[in-house]
Amino acid sequence: MNALPTTFKGKALMYAWDYIKNEKAIGYVARYENRDGDKDIVPFFKKENGIWRAGTPPEPRLLYGIGNLDKNRAVIVVEGEKSAQALHYMGLQAVTSMGGSNAAHKSDWSPLVDCKKIYLLPDNDVAGQTYMQSVAKLLSREDLILVDLPELPDKGDVVDWLQARTDFDGYHDTPFIKALRPEFEKAIAEHSWPMSIKSIADEEHLFPDIVPLDSSLPAVEPFDYQLLPDGIAAWVSDIAERTQCPPDFVAIPAMVSLASIIGRKSAIYPKQHDDWLVIPNLWGLLTGRPSTMKSPAMAEGLRPLKRFAIKAHERFKQECDEYEVDEIFHKQQQAMRAEDIKKALKSKNRLRIKDAREDALEAARNELEPPVERRYIVNDATIEKLGELLNQNPNGLLLERDELTGWLRGLDREDRANDRAFYLECFNGANNYTYDRIGRGTLHIESTTLSIIGGLQPSKLRPYIWHAINQGAGDDGLIQRFQLAVYPDDTGKWRNVDKWPDGEARQAAFEIFRQLDAIEPLPTDDDGRIQGLRFDEHGQLVFNQWREELEQKVREPGIHPAIESHLIKYRSLMPSIALIINTIEVGHGQPIIKRSAEKAVAWCSYLESHMYRIYGSAINPAVQAAEAILARRNRLLDGFTARVVQRKGWAGLSESKIVREGIDELVACGYLRESRIDSHGRPSLIYHWNPAIDEK
Repeated sequence: MNALPTTFKGKALMYAWDYIKNEKAIGYVARYENRDGDKDIVPFFKKENGIWRAGTPPEPRLLYGIGNLDKNRAVIVVEGEKSAQALHYMGLQAVTSMGGSNAAHKSDWSPLVDCKKIYLLPDNDVAGQTYMQSVAKLLSREDLILVDLPELPDKGDVVDWLQARTDFDGYHDTPFIKALRPEFEKAIAEHSWPMSIKSIADEEHLFPDIVPLDSSLPAVEPFDYQLLPDGIAAWVSDIAERTQCPPDFVAIPAMVSLASIIGRKSAIYPKQHDDWLVIPNLWGLLTGRPSTMKSPAMAEGLRPLKRFAIKAHERFKQECDEYEVDEIFHKQQQAMRAEDIKKALKSKNRLRIKDAREDALEAARNELEPPVERRYIVNDATIEKLGELLNQNPNGLLLERDELTGWLRGLDREDRANDRAFYLECFNGANNYTYDRIGRGTLHIESTTLSIIGGLQPSKLRPYIWHAINQGAGDDGLIQRFQLAVYPDDTGKWRNVDKWPDGEARQAAFEIFRQLDAIEPLPTDDDGRIQGLRFDEHGQLVFNQWREELEQKVREPGIHPAIESHLIKYRSLMPSIALIINTIEVGHGQPIIKRSAEKAVAWCSYLESHMYRIYGSAINPAVQAAEAILARRNRLLDGFTARVVQRKGWAGLSESKIVREGIDELVACGYLRESRIDSHGRPSLIYHWNPAIDEK
């Protein structure tokens, strides 16, 4: 090694690995590197006048680590001399070939033919998988063992595995490396499987013709502007055109805003002779890719509420200024009153004392209260703070979350179980809720009317819904409460629209919101319940017929529990929408007419089609899982197992059930061929890729 050049192309010699034959070095592979980390891996197999010159040996090349091979011990095949040497330091046998992942065929692998056991340990990247595929075919043995070393970073190798556990520069031996051997051998034992290496080229006839995966989404009803209350459609249409987004993404926030502004001012008894009461509280969910403009559309749909919030905050600041002045007068009055009480007590005049006491009681009854800000929208609040805000705003609030993923995931945590229970109570808007906390005391919330609106990307929605409907943390109906959940078609078309907003349409819509904000709440009964409205005769017939069809639908044999749970909540959705539309088109406090009921039925039909699309990927996740596996085909060595796929931790493929369904779908469509092998009396299923995939 001393005869190697100390520099190469301006890079310094870092380390060199010697290739041994007949106990003599016949060449070296050296690593050169500069300060920026740029490297060159150089073979030196030509010697002139005692100096090694760059050059490769004749083919077939010698394997690195083959010099003192004991065929009665296991040997591990890795990629690169650096990884092989690291295993040597651990006291294990390891070999590799020269030239990287694309040159395995240039080396002589025959010395391994008689070895007792051979492990293939690939790097965690496509090149590593390809390299081991080539080695497996060259060795052509039926007892090879493939290793999936856990906890490797992307493109990582065994050196990275060691460096994560001890101080190792990657080149020089330390006593700590050998101490890691038991942990390494345990990882190998637990994360390896037999690999069948029959020549796939000879068995291509065993593969069926490939049938394309059916990844089409269930059809949904396009949004119909006639669903919207009179005076709202033109405004929504103008926003959708200027934003170039699906109209659904404006209409849903608009409807949730209307529900929130009405809040507990009105309610409906869906039956004529029953006290079942529905508060028109709605939860909305927008599903689409980032390019579909969910966020700008939602912001526009919430604009009237945000305008009210700005004006309310300005009034609040003015009231705070006035309160500061009133408080000065109030404190002076308290001081004067206290002085009067002292004088009365000193006088011992009973009449004077009585007058002072009555004056103090009257002052206590008229105690100066600090101003309270009228709130319309909240974004991020603890449930304790949210409870206080709801007490201050009993008509209700709207929770806006641009991206619902974080909010939903937070509620899945065990330490947020109370938060989750609170939000579940907030859905129907008619309940009260009491917190009892050590250190915080008791907080009784009279009104839990909370509307919610937010967005989700399809890739994040699918795994969440799968957990929610498969006995996960979310299997309590939370996701089904998002009744106004839409997943519209993405046409992929876009055109530049640059024009002023339709001022007349906006003004008309904002006026509707202003009028709803100004209406007085309906009277309440002795129990504090709102004395709700009812359908008129014709409206009741529409509801009864729709309700009968709904109840038959949710009782159909074989209906999925998630679909059943979602549709059941339409019992309150239909009358809620009918009440909102009727309040705008007919008037506050008026019976709900047939036209309002028919519009609400049309809303339910439209939303039901979107519900099937949203739940479809979770109820039948096989195709999505198959697509995810197929997209990572180059990272799965031929002859892989389902367990290997699951251990990769790829998005949407962490559950064994989903992985198996995805693989079964690929087998059914001809992308994979399934083989069964026996290992220690326990059969295993391994999968081979159809070579015809590359022809597609």
